[in-house]
Amino acid sequence: MLLGKFAAPFCVKILFTKLGIKDRFYSILWWFMPRIDYRLGNTLAQRMLRNKSGLALIEFAFSLPIFIGLGFYGVEVANLAISQMKVSQITLNIADNASRIGSMNSQLGAKQVMESHINDVFQAADIQAGRYNLFGQGRTVLSSLEMNADGGQTIMWQRCKGELGEDSNYGEEDIGKNGKGFTGMGPAAERIAAIPGVAIMYVETFYEYEPLFEEMFMEARTLRQEAAYIVRDQRQIATKPIGDTSELRTSTCDKYDSILPQTPDPKPGDENKCTKRIHKDHYHWECPKGVQKPKETKQEKEKNECDLKLIICINGVKAPKTKAGDDDDDD
Repeated sequence: MLLGKFAAPFCVKILFTKLGIKDRFYSILWWFMPRIDYRLGNTLAQRMLRNKSGLALIEFAFSLPIFIGLGFYGVEVANLAISQMKVSQITLNIADNASRIGSMNSQLGAKQVMESHINDVFQAADIQAGRYNLFGQGRTVLSSLEMNADGGQTIMWQRCKGELGEDSNYGEEDIGKNGKGFTGMGPAAERIAAIPGVAIMYVETFYEYEPLFEEMFMEARTLRQEAAYIVRDQRQIATKPIGDTSELRTSTCDKYDSILPQTPDPKPGDENKCTKRIHKDHYHWECPKGVQKPKETKQEKEKNECDLKLIICINGVKAPKTKAGDDDDDD
């Protein structure tokens, strides 16, 4: 093909010379002839290589997976940031609420902390957490940091709630009871210490974050937040909380459970059953490890939705749908 492309003009030149055709006309034909030959001699493959139709669509097809991946990654990062902020706000509120609890004792002229008060603080945190299932896949440690008789720091009492296997990073209850070896709680550069006659509510919250897209963009991780509030009311310190709850409902740190004041008392065999946790706008099931969530029938699901007031119900039954335009009035 290349030989024909370049040989044809030379043959035409010889022919035009014999015929005496003018050079100008020949020069025009000399310029045009290779292009005629090139266009006529094209193969299908050559025409396809020069075809530019659909170029934008091909570029979009190549770039679409990249942009989708970046978009999903951005959603994952945003969800992680929101979860981190949520855990931080819950931790702050636990410390704030714990600094206000207590029942006034007129003889002492100070508030006394009871076990039920601490449980109420955990219950409020669970309501605030909502769908995050704070105590199902997390754990909160509440410590009362006070000054001991020797002028050092001590954790006078400590209460925990949650099923996640985490403990305080600063020690257990009664650490620093004597001496000055225990200097306080918090990061080394920002250590917090109590002053005489005042207690500090120090909260550590751990939450197991589960990525939206499993481990496609980031691995599962444990979020950790800390907060501290000084007790602002006159409170009786240097004593343990008054036990006004059963042993099962006392939130000591040797337990890893999510039992709250609104949780019914377990019965024999309940350790292998799931518990329905109802919140303001949703409900979820809490199940022991290895136990599957119960399958709900349509009637059971509607009843749960009626209890949550997510649908319109009449006497506990889902109200039937009415067609638009129906009119009960007879004209």
